This record gives sequence, structure tokens and C-alpha cells, in this order.
Amino acid sequence: MMLMMLMILITIIVVVLVYNAVVRMCLVEIPGAFQKILSLPATTDLKKPSVPSTDDARWKKIRVDVKNYLTDVLQVFVVFSSSY
Repeated sequence: MMLMMLMILITIIVVVLVYNAVVRMCLVEIPGAFQKILSLPATTDLKKPSVPSTDDARWKKIRVDVKNYLTDVLQVFVVFSSSY
């Protein structure tokens, strides 16, 4: 019985760690993906990042997809955060 409880606890810990890593990756990679897709200039830590114009054709093309992606990431975050 004790071994089974320990295995369940380890499984839960692994699932939480994997979930945290996936959410972190989804959020950390966003700026680099925007730079590449929108052909924005590279930035340094000391420089304010470039923001595409709302009139930019590339931004108009991906705007809805970006909104959906961020909404989905936040929904996954809320669902899993509220269950623990």
C-alpha cells in the first residue's frame, strides 16, 4: 500500500514538472517566434523590443492566430492551476 502511494505521488510530481516545463516553453519562446515571423530586428537586454505596426501586413496575417494561441495557453494554465 505504501509503495503504491509513493508511486502515485512520484507520478503526480512528474506530471506537474512536465506541465510547468511545457507552459514555460510556450511563453518563453513567444518573443523569438514573433521576431522571426514578423522579421523584427534583434534586440538586446538593454534595448526596448521593436513592436510591429498594427498596419503591418504580416501582423494582420497572424494576429488572430496569436490571440488564439495565447488564449489557449492561458486556459490550460488556469485549468491545471485550479485543480491543484
